[in-house]
Amino acid sequence: MVDRFLHDINWVLPLRNDGLTPVFETFTWLGYPTFITFFLPLLYWAWNRDAATRVMMIVMLSSLLNAFLKDYWMNPRPDIALQLDPEVAQSFGMPSGHAQVSGVLWLWLAYEVRRLWMWILASFIMIMICLSRLYLGVHDAEDIIVGLALAVVSMLLFRLSLSPLLQRFRGLNATWHIFFILMLMMLLALIWPGLSSEISQDNRAQSYDTLLVCALMMGWLYGRQWDQRYVDGRLRSNLWDQQYLPQIIAGLFGIISLFLLNIVLRTSLTFMDELSGNFLILLLLGFYMTFGVPLLLKILRLAR
Repeated sequence: MVDRFLHDINWVLPLRNDGLTPVFETFTWLGYPTFITFFLPLLYWAWNRDAATRVMMIVMLSSLLNAFLKDYWMNPRPDIALQLDPEVAQSFGMPSGHAQVSGVLWLWLAYEVRRLWMWILASFIMIMICLSRLYLGVHDAEDIIVGLALAVVSMLLFRLSLSPLLQRFRGLNATWHIFFILMLMMLLALIWPGLSSEISQDNRAQSYDTLLVCALMMGWLYGRQWDQRYVDGRLRSNLWDQQYLPQIIAGLFGIISLFLLNIVLRTSLTFMDELSGNFLILLLLGFYMTFGVPLLLKILRLAR
């Protein structure tokens, strides 16, 4: 009975209809890198830079852990005939990346905000994202449960890293943090099970892509240091007598410019091999998120 609950998703099929499918497809999109890559810097530009950096770190580190365990356990997804999400390709199932990463993203964000309404909203979004993976047939209950459990463990460990005992480490120059992240990336490249010959070429490519989030973290942290040193701007409290207009303009400007920069970098670095090119692109995008955009906002007088 327990095994059937954990691994059988045939009960989902009668629930599917043309009205519910777009709803769950929308929620599942909230757990994909496309959304997260733009949402995290949006928090940085329009909300709180220190809190956004903490959210970014726990999300990226949790993503690395999730991808590592997927390739280590190599647990298959449900039958492809039941799947409605073509984005999963040939990746493995357990633990669910959507459950784990969305769990740390939204629950840690609620922890930073520390308001009851945010806990309710974050819990609702996280639950709907998890249900969307079951509805779309790309995960079973076991994948979701393990993903959520890892999210809780990740948050507890990350909270421990913010204790006064590690204050000295957190206060190190960003160059040291970047060095440690680079060492982590090299270590993972040596021990990553997905880089062995036991799995398909597609999965091996996905493993390399996951390691590249380290480049995004390095660029983000170095840009954060430059932002603190040379910019240190804050959005104006209002603009044209509209309280939230600065945040809206900053968010739109940041997202559009980030999208355009991504296009420019990908078209201008075609002479590099794919791995090196993607590493450099993510490094530069991370730096632009935390230094380039705040600098431009200050130049445009949207920030003080």
